[in-house]
Amino acid sequence: MSATPFAEVLASLTRQRGVLGSMVVSEADGIIVETEVATIALAPGPRAGLLLVAADGAMPLGMVRRFLDRAAARARSFVEGIA
Repeated sequence: MSATPFAEVLASLTRQRGVLGSMVVSEADGIIVETEVATIALAPGPRAGLLLVAADGAMPLGMVRRFLDRAAARARSFVEGIA
């Protein structure tokens, strides 16, 4: 078993790479999976959390990445506010 939920998802998706469309993998930044229908981005969140952003496949990859970065910043801000 991996140390974090994100690492577990990363390992699982890496094993299943042949089933997915194109995939960009970087454990530090996250995982972005592009298919014809949707783009799905996963990233580590605060307190071993996992962030997920899903968008229409027509949305530019940069926009999906921007949404993921904003979600991560808001999650960190939220967790710091309740800590």
